[in-house]
Amino acid sequence: MNYDLNPGSGWGDIYMYVPTSLFTGKSGYFTLYSEFEGANDGFEEWAAMTSNPPPVPEPGTFLLLGTGFLGLAVFSKRRRNNAA
Repeated sequence: MNYDLNPGSGWGDIYMYVPTSLFTGKSGYFTLYSEFEGANDGFEEWAAMTSNPPPVPEPGTFLLLGTGFLGLAVFSKRRRNNAA
């Protein structure tokens, strides 16, 4: 975990998704143990989301989106060059 990547306390350094189906039919408490050796950048904390997180996009989605933006940039540049 790198605390330099986030603006300060209250922002996540790492996320862990645990399906609620793992807890179906269970009762009691859930114990999470973590050890932060050498941590000296402030409080180390965990939080829980009670609703379903948004789905993580497939890598192909990012590739398609990036290709679309690249194509738009090339088309725009060619159009400006032809107009001059």
